[in-house]
Amino acid sequence: SLEGNGGWVRAGTNTSSNVQVKSPGLTYHGYAGSGIGNTAYLSNIGEGDNVYHNFTPQASGKVYMSFMIRVDSMTSTATTGYNICFNQATGATFFNTALYTKRLSATTFNFGIRKSLAVSYSNTVYNTNTTYLVVVKYSFVNGNDNDSAKMYVFTSGVPATEPSVPTAFKVDTLDVVNIGQVVLTN
Repeated sequence: SLEGNGGWVRAGTNTSSNVQVKSPGLTYHGYAGSGIGNTAYLSNIGEGDNVYHNFTPQASGKVYMSFMIRVDSMTSTATTGYNICFNQATGATFFNTALYTKRLSATTFNFGIRKSLAVSYSNTVYNTNTTYLVVVKYSFVNGNDNDSAKMYVFTSGVPATEPSVPTAFKVDTLDVVNIGQVVLTN
């Protein structure tokens, strides 16, 4: 289980669908974290565990998270769901900037991003058994209920600067107070 390793903490009851550590890690050409260490494995069978990692809470500016992801299979019952997101550090559960997958076929899917309510999916079709580099970004904007969540998905290479157009983005109601956790959910 990922729980108890490197500052990761389990929330809730330990189940057989826990977030596991598997070897080897993922590889993506040109990415600094490629081929280093292991991978977090999510079985996505039924309701599973949430594990989270705390960091210094951020309440202004922009918060980024990058990671490699590979979807190995898409069963007929796996229509849509998320597996990684930010959470507030205030003690309340407010999962945001969540990366979603939506099944198109047994071997294809879309990625999407959710700020707080609805999901915005990319039109790009992605394939199972392929490693992608994903960057998600939450931007705090002065005012009420106008922050944004953006997603960038790369199929090759690592850009030197942030692309001007995200793969998908979402601006809807319910801004978060702060961001202080990364959550993996199985």
